[in-house]
Amino acid sequence: MEKIEEAVELASEMVAIGKNMNKRTVALITDMSRPLGMAVGNGLEMREAIQVLRGDVPVDDQLVRVCFALAGNMLKLSGLTDSVETAVPKLQAVIKSGAALNKLREMIEQLGGDTSYIDEPDKLVNTRRIVPVLAPRSGYIGAMDAKQIGLASLLIGAGREHVSDSIDPAVGILMRKRYGDKVSCGEAFASMYVNDERNLAQALDMLVSAVEISVSQPPEMKLIYKTIE
Repeated sequence: MEKIEEAVELASEMVAIGKNMNKRTVALITDMSRPLGMAVGNGLEMREAIQVLRGDVPVDDQLVRVCFALAGNMLKLSGLTDSVETAVPKLQAVIKSGAALNKLREMIEQLGGDTSYIDEPDKLVNTRRIVPVLAPRSGYIGAMDAKQIGLASLLIGAGREHVSDSIDPAVGILMRKRYGDKVSCGEAFASMYVNDERNLAQALDMLVSAVEISVSQPPEMKLIYKTIE
């Protein structure tokens, strides 16, 4: 949803449906004006998920914070913890012990998948080229147009424009900088993983235009606007 008010309205309807079906339901209104993680694209996002479950991503990272909020609410709804706050140590423990990553491995095995990607996630993003996307000027990463970033990844094959289109799971965009980070002119703020270069120039232009570089550091933005129970 493009407006918070519309998101709250939709989430409230969904929680009400859950209640009417005698299911405990919670909705989180989260920010989607910027990429939540650093990865945009199937293989890149899967590699990032493996990195989170492996404990390679700091617990204060915005991706982990939202994941912990979602998982914490699931534990609370299941009666396994009293609150989201008390769930966090449990979540940290299963990552530290390796149980979280082993559960993913078990799921892949049950589905007949290749678990070697768990140990070698770079195989998910093996592309012909990795193209740096350079900042046109110095400053701070300001407003980001997540929709345009997504469309830029679509242009290089990470998504479908039509049902008949094929998806290349290895390609996509890896952000090197986030909202509020300082960047120098000519520094790579992102990398584009590419196989088919037919739309590369257009995708690069779209990505550069989707990221605003501000003179001053922008104000901190909320990750979770509201929780609806």
